[in-house]
Amino acid sequence: METRHNVCSVQFSPEVSHLLAAGSVNHKVHLFDIRKTSQPLTVAPGHGKAVSYVRFLPNGRLVSASTDGTLRVWSVAALSAAGAGGGGEAALEAACEVVLRGHQNERNFIGLSASPESYIACGSETNEVVCYHRSLPPPVARHCFSGRRAGGGAGERCSRGACGAGFGGRCSLHGGGGGGGAGEAAGVGEDSHFVSSVCWSKRHGTLLAGNSAGHIKVLQLI
Repeated sequence: METRHNVCSVQFSPEVSHLLAAGSVNHKVHLFDIRKTSQPLTVAPGHGKAVSYVRFLPNGRLVSASTDGTLRVWSVAALSAAGAGGGGEAALEAACEVVLRGHQNERNFIGLSASPESYIACGSETNEVVCYHRSLPPPVARHCFSGRRAGGGAGERCSRGACGAGFGGRCSLHGGGGGGGAGEAAGVGEDSHFVSSVCWSKRHGTLLAGNSAGHIKVLQLI
């Protein structure tokens, strides 16, 4: 299997054993059927920069993240049908059900994780964890690793989305020694860091997140 470009992320579908997705620096999402590896099942455009992550969601959906600062939620069935039927770029674009915006990502790998309940978490270059639901374009919750959000007042560590959800901190760990992260030791302010990795637990609403300063937090969606 080849994409002819650097591959940033791959994942097998948990629902269809022969299906896999790949994100590439050519701004596209690739679907492959491992029973027929000579060419991709479909190649979907839409992102404006490299596709850094792909993750399958329940109920035949796929989410992709890009350094264009967006997440895109795709119908896997529509992508497959567009590729098989030769529907062209318009049909592939129509397979994108929603574009999620509300985090900042221009240059770093910020992590992407999808929960069994179709919540999607990613990091942000504002040192925040941002949570979406696949059916709602605005974020449903966010948590800032520093004491305030970029551009916000002191104490704006957590905020709730339009649906009323929010993050509650369960515990906070630190990967560095002597009380300061690597960036802090070098004189880099906390607001210069970014959330670099996220992972949903199988336990409902529990999220693990880490940032570039060496901090790890366990958060609960409430």
